[in-house]
Amino acid sequence: QRVMQLYEHLESFFPEMGIVLDCCTKPSHDLGRSDYFDTMFSDMLKYLVDHGIKNILTACPSCFAVFNNYADGLITQSVYDILAKEEWQIPRGISLSPVTTQDSCVARLEKNMQDSVRKLILAQGISFEEMKHHGKKTLCCGEGGGAHFVAPEWAGQWGEIRRNEGQGRRIITYCAGCANFLGKIGPTAHLLDLIFDPVATLSGKAKVARSPMTYINRLLLKRRFRKKQKYASSRERNSVENT
Repeated sequence: QRVMQLYEHLESFFPEMGIVLDCCTKPSHDLGRSDYFDTMFSDMLKYLVDHGIKNILTACPSCFAVFNNYADGLITQSVYDILAKEEWQIPRGISLSPVTTQDSCVARLEKNMQDSVRKLILAQGISFEEMKHHGKKTLCCGEGGGAHFVAPEWAGQWGEIRRNEGQGRRIITYCAGCANFLGKIGPTAHLLDLIFDPVATLSGKAKVARSPMTYINRLLLKRRFRKKQKYASSRERNSVENT
């Protein structure tokens, strides 16, 4: 739902905008599957370039990192930098309880993105407080690089530190992985939920999707986009086996 709302919101500024519902393959990159990553990402990049794409907008910090580092010739921007330039009207019925934020570890050096996120939070008319570890000193939620699979004890320790630093405040994050993992240790919401439904988000009614609903939601989202409009160019990409 939020992806569709974000798309339609940005479409009013970029009427010829398309959408990629494919994986940037960062998990494979982080796990050292370099050949697979190179094959999959280069295939995606070639398709975009061949169809005249010059600008990439990402809502996911991991996708931003991959395109920013590997998509030579394309301009990569965070949607939060774009949204932060708008004038947002403070909604009614907002909770006065302060919130905090979790900076994605992959965006620890993206100062512009971090500043835009905080501007968007404050635009909702709520109080904001930093956790001890934020910005370039942020902590991984435990999901990054598959840490929860290869070193679950470390991932658990990071989550416990976040629980203590959060001090019961609602954590607003702009990473779906962080929203999922930190949602297990305290009240957590994604920034897009806060932007498009602030009252429900701050009252705890905007729930973070978890497996298997995350996969079902992806299929439903693809179906909604297919019904939404006819695109000038589209494709279904087949998976490439890593041999």
